[in-house]
Amino acid sequence: MKNLIKLTDENKSILLPEILEIIRITMEEEEYRFAQKIFSIDSCLDQRTVYLYRQSEKNIALVGFVEDLEENCWLSFFAVLPCYRNGGLGSKLLEYLLSDVKARGFKKIFVQTYDTKIYESAVFLYRKNGFVDAGYMEHFYDNKKILYLYKNL
Repeated sequence: MKNLIKLTDENKSILLPEILEIIRITMEEEEYRFAQKIFSIDSCLDQRTVYLYRQSEKNIALVGFVEDLEENCWLSFFAVLPCYRNGGLGSKLLEYLLSDVKARGFKKIFVQTYDTKIYESAVFLYRKNGFVDAGYMEHFYDNKKILYLYKNL
């Protein structure tokens, strides 16, 4: 997909502030702090793939995955800036990622999200693209419901 830049050990120090800014704008504070911790680890890209989407020199989205068990992976850090939503970009990025992980031999992809208003459009997008609910779990310290979804590839 055109305009995607893969985060690597070589470009991490340059792209990371831009990636964290997208996460800060689009996700809750807890996810932002989690991303800061994850990306501060030197080996964070060993089992994680992250793409930054740029259009006209503007960073507007990111999408990635984390390897899990041999045939499974998890969607990770999927975000589109609010002013670029509802134009099909999220679906295109998700389609690209699903094609990428399938080509790598993964058989199933999971996603964890919250059942809250801020993530309504994400849940709609996942379901529209063939993800099905796997179940709910209550978050252990703030009582938010965590929704797990998956898709067979």
